[in-house]
Amino acid sequence: MRPASASATHGTELALNEYQAGTVDYTTVATAQATQLSAQQSALNVEQQRLLDAASLIGDLGGGWSGVLHDPRHPGLAAPQATMSP
Repeated sequence: MRPASASATHGTELALNEYQAGTVDYTTVATAQATQLSAQQSALNVEQQRLLDAASLIGDLGGGWSGVLHDPRHPGLAAPQATMSP
């Protein structure tokens, strides 16, 4: 089964082809585009929530992720160096 956003994109393409062939009016294309944008926004919202939940889970499990993740745009936030005790 196709993801909703892929199906909506395909629907927009079909509506545009039908419009260019003269079989439907432009309202059909605009409606298909609105459906496509809505499906894409929903997919982005799901991805955002998945990432937030993953970060929350890592924190709930005790963290440790700040030493693994490093944002090269912020060199001042470099991960702390691991030290070994004798």
